[in-house]
Amino acid sequence: MKLGVSMWSYAARVWAGEMDIVGFIAEAKKIGADGVELLDCFYKNADEDRPKVKAALAEAGLPCGVFSVGNNFANPDPEKRAKELQKILFGIDEAIYYDAKVVRVFAGDLAEGISFEDAMGWIVEGLTAAADAAHAKGIKLALENHGKLAGRGDQVAQIIAAVRRN
Repeated sequence: MKLGVSMWSYAARVWAGEMDIVGFIAEAKKIGADGVELLDCFYKNADEDRPKVKAALAEAGLPCGVFSVGNNFANPDPEKRAKELQKILFGIDEAIYYDAKVVRVFAGDLAEGISFEDAMGWIVEGLTAAADAAHAKGIKLALENHGKLAGRGDQVAQIIAAVRRN
């Protein structure tokens, strides 16, 4: 079995200014990880960071197994949901750039005034579009079990089944 480490495990150090993505990759190598998960939220400037990160991965001899994005489809505003889909499309392109085969995504979370049923419809709609785009580029999506809409296994299974039906 190969073990990877998520950069999220080092979020406190990154946000404290003690580590950047390149430093995380060096740390992952140091602790003996076989690969890494990178996240969109840790880019300072994607265009500037991207080549440095790819070089650091090559130098460390570590693959990026997963590229992860933070998205939330539980929003009644179609324009805002379209922006959330763009985050996943960005993640798909990043995964391709780093030779990862998986993009980790979120469903969304309940907020004041949003019903569970409405949110589920928006999530399925957004993840269906994302899954179609990912499939066309040979990328798989992994749904994070997180929040009130996809925090339990039965909820994740329900979302996956609905996306597959669409």
